[in-house]
Amino acid sequence: MTIAGGDQQPVSILRGLRERLEVFHGVKIADSALVTAVTLSHRYISDGRLTDAQGRTVDFRNTVIIMTSNIGSEWLTADAVSDGEIKPDARERVLAEMRVHFRPEFLNRLDDIVLFKPLTQAETERIVDLMTNDLRARLSDRRMTLEISAEARRFIAQQGFDPIYGARPLRRFISREVETRIGRALLAGDVLDGAAIRIGYADGELAVSYENQE
Repeated sequence: MTIAGGDQQPVSILRGLRERLEVFHGVKIADSALVTAVTLSHRYISDGRLTDAQGRTVDFRNTVIIMTSNIGSEWLTADAVSDGEIKPDARERVLAEMRVHFRPEFLNRLDDIVLFKPLTQAETERIVDLMTNDLRARLSDRRMTLEISAEARRFIAQQGFDPIYGARPLRRFISREVETRIGRALLAGDVLDGAAIRIGYADGELAVSYENQE
């Protein structure tokens, strides 16, 4: 079982705690090692310590453990209201499904079960801004600017968002529909250093235009 440490490289849970790294441990229902993961989680939650194959024991008593799962996610996406709030009946369905997959003695050890609200349109558009800011930073190395209209931002948010996978497909959509088109224009010599690049929306698709400095 691995987690992400302070340098974002895969490290073991025990090594991460021994070296006092920031440790993020996620349990995924799709993971074939789910039973093992839950068994280990129950052990270090109950005993406050865990021993590795070399006989080294790590103290978990002052550790915050965050476990994530997509169990019941279909209820959260299907029954969410327009502002992203979770309906009480959807919450009960998710918790009922949790009780099907996890033993009562494990669930009783958890301090809290937090259900994440689905992203709203406005939140997705803010994520679009964050992702395109990364592109702006790269373009600034060549003194280029990037402008995205409100209509284009809304279209990217709608097309790149998936009810099941959330905002994850957004980066692929931006890469395919924005970055690739800009990259081709750069290779063709249509866009020069210092140019202003504008992303708009017209006729049901994104429109990319360029204005080179004279």
